[in-house]
Amino acid sequence: MKVKSHFHPEDFEFPVVLTKYAIEHHWRTTLVGLPGMLILDLKKNYGIFQEFIPPGYIKEQEVKYVTQNLLLQIANAYKWIDDDNLYALLMDFANKLRKKSLGGVISVGMYEDYVRSAMINKDTLLLEPNKSIRYLYNPYYDYTGIPLDERKQFRIDQLNMVIGLEKRRDNYDTIYEAIVDYDLGHKRLTKRILESLTGLSYATIKNYLNEHSELELAYNEINRHSGTAMQQLHRKYNQARN
Repeated sequence: MKVKSHFHPEDFEFPVVLTKYAIEHHWRTTLVGLPGMLILDLKKNYGIFQEFIPPGYIKEQEVKYVTQNLLLQIANAYKWIDDDNLYALLMDFANKLRKKSLGGVISVGMYEDYVRSAMINKDTLLLEPNKSIRYLYNPYYDYTGIPLDERKQFRIDQLNMVIGLEKRRDNYDTIYEAIVDYDLGHKRLTKRILESLTGLSYATIKNYLNEHSELELAYNEINRHSGTAMQQLHRKYNQARN
């Protein structure tokens, strides 16, 4: 799909909702330049609008409404792309809807009319995100050596690995910050206090301290110097002066 060369968000009356394709477009240069990178971590969750095909078959009495409504939503979600590509996108989606619609209520020609109508009214809806995304698969990834029927599972396995590593990094940072930011004037730092400060389980904190020597060293230092008699006396003295 192509983006209008003159596209500006302020060109539209209603805000442009974020979509997966919009994110891919924003990161396209990076994704194309890194064909060996399968997953891009966006570092936070973004709310996006994701078009969808209704599950099961569309009942005969609902075909017209569902078709018109979904095509209008998609036109509004992708109103910022080139009109020729928007038409192709909508016709492709309309064809998918036709295959799931019962009763032959809408002729092939009428589907095209609905698409044209949706394009005319592509700036008439305020769309809300219906999904969130943080990890983006690289559509330009080089799958050389990976059979076609194994690529879906390969992507799932790689994503699970990335999520696991990211979670470990987040936990590490959370524990480290809780340790180094701890007020030495408070009672002695313990693993139970870290549990309360971080929201992580006692077992998780214990495992991280055992696995990362730098965390254990920081913890031991704060544990040794916090809540001591001298610290408590110093704290009481300062409180008395205030």
